[in-house]
Amino acid sequence: MQGRFFGSLAAFVLFLLVVLYEVAGCGGGADLKDSAGKRDATKPPPGFESVERSLGSVRAEIMELAAPEGVSEGDFEILKSELLKQLEARGLERLASTAPSGESGLVEDLMYDGASQTLYWSYVNLGDFDVNGVVGVADITPIALNYLAARTGEEWQDAYLAWVDGDGSGQIGIPDITPIALNYLNTVAEYVVLTSSSESGPFTEIARVPFASGEAPSETEKIPLTFRISPLPEGAQKYIAVAPADGEGTAGVHSVALDWLASSQISCVHCHTNKQMIIDTAEPEEPNGGEEEGET
Repeated sequence: MQGRFFGSLAAFVLFLLVVLYEVAGCGGGADLKDSAGKRDATKPPPGFESVERSLGSVRAEIMELAAPEGVSEGDFEILKSELLKQLEARGLERLASTAPSGESGLVEDLMYDGASQTLYWSYVNLGDFDVNGVVGVADITPIALNYLAARTGEEWQDAYLAWVDGDGSGQIGIPDITPIALNYLNTVAEYVVLTSSSESGPFTEIARVPFASGEAPSETEKIPLTFRISPLPEGAQKYIAVAPADGEGTAGVHSVALDWLASSQISCVHCHTNKQMIIDTAEPEEPNGGEEEGET
C-alpha cells in the first residue's frame, strides 16, 4: 500500500515538472514565437534555402528536363543545349544561390501612395521566367512554350511575354537563354526595406517583405508581381529604398531612394477637395515653387 502511494506521488511530481517545463517555454516557446509571425532571422524562408550546385549536377538536371506538352523535342533540345553551353562558358565548377546584383534585380518603380499610406514596387529578377523567385533550369520552359512569339509594335501587349523576352529583342527565342545562364540561382527570397535621412545613405533596415506576399494580377496572370508594405514601419526617415535578399538574408543592390514624404504631399494634392489650400501651404521644394522669376 505504501509502495503504491509513493509510486503515485512520484508520478504526480513528474507531471508537475513537465507542466512547469512547458509553461516556462522550454518545450513550446518556438511555436509561440512562430504564431506571432516573427520569422527566425537565422533560418531562410521556406523554399529558399541556400543552394550550391556542381556543374555536373546542373548538367544532369538539364538533360533530365522533359519537353512540355505541345513543344517539339527538337526545339527543346536546342534550348537545353544552349543553356548548358552558356553555363559551361562561365568556367565555374560550382554555382551558388545569391541575391541578384546590378540591374538584374534592380527595382525601378518604387512608389508611395500617401492616401493609402502604402509603399509599392514590382518584382525584378532577370531570368526568372516562371516567376518562382529563383532563376533555374526550369525557366527554359516558358521560352519553349512561347518560342518565336514576337511583338507587333514597339511594346509587348502581353506583360508576361514581355517578361520572358529577357534580352528585350522583341522576339522570344534562343537569345533569351542568356539571362538564365548569367543569373543562374539568383534568388529573391524577400525584400529588405531600407531608410535614410539622406538620398545617398547610409541606409538602415526597418522591415522585410517575403517573396510569398507578392500579388499577381490574377490566378492566370503572373506579371507584374507586386509587393507592398502599409503603413511604413516606425523609424522610417525621409528616404526609402528596397533591395532583394537571398535565402540567407544577404541583400543585393537597393533601388533608387524615394522621398516618400514628398510623394505623400503630392498624393494629398490630388485627392484633397481644397487642392489650392494644400498647394498654397505646402513648402516648395525649390525657390519660387520651382519656377524662375518672371515665368507665367
